Amino acid sequence: MSYTEDVQDIVQDTVAAESPEETAVRETLAAMSDLRRRKLFRLFQVLDADRTGEISYFTTGRLHDRYAELAARGRAEEHAAQLGETVRRLWHQFEQDGPGEDPLCDREKFAYDFACRLEDDPDRIIRMVGLITNVVFALADQDADGELHKEDALRLGTEFMSLSAEEAEAVWLKLAPAGKRTLSYAECLKLVTDFVVGEDPTAPGNWFFGPF
Repeated sequence: MSYTEDVQDIVQDTVAAESPEETAVRETLAAMSDLRRRKLFRLFQVLDADRTGEISYFTTGRLHDRYAELAARGRAEEHAAQLGETVRRLWHQFEQDGPGEDPLCDREKFAYDFACRLEDDPDRIIRMVGLITNVVFALADQDADGELHKEDALRLGTEFMSLSAEEAEAVWLKLAPAGKRTLSYAECLKLVTDFVVGEDPTAPGNWFFGPF
């Protein structure tokens, strides 16, 4: 038997052993554009606070705790509570299981679920875009003036998205027009929308969560 035949047999055996859901995940990711797949994998990496390769409501709650601690420095306790509620609402917009469930979700399943939501329930994705933007502003708009300042964006990148200082600076240059040192809420909303649903490889919003 040739090497090629050996590989074909292994692939066929693997596919035959898949569950229907595993097959759906594999086929959906194969049909997905490389750009969308890489962006969703990057978003998963940001949400995977413990770097375990899996996320759930519980682990996302720990991510919220980290974010709230940093975002609330020098600010009222109510701010941390508001941020926590926004993070919880964001997760509930994503999760598929019923109340009380806390399913683990790996990178491929996350991208698959996201793609299904985008196709089957676009209104939920629209709400998710708004919530993501709200979380970013809750974290970064330290003086609550409705503007995302460059300095706060760089801090967001290094402290919350595990970017190096050089990567954070490069991302800001992608997101903001030349020389601009602030972004409005509306501008950030457009960038997040480009990240979540856009297929234009040149769109600045592709870089919203860092290199992908």
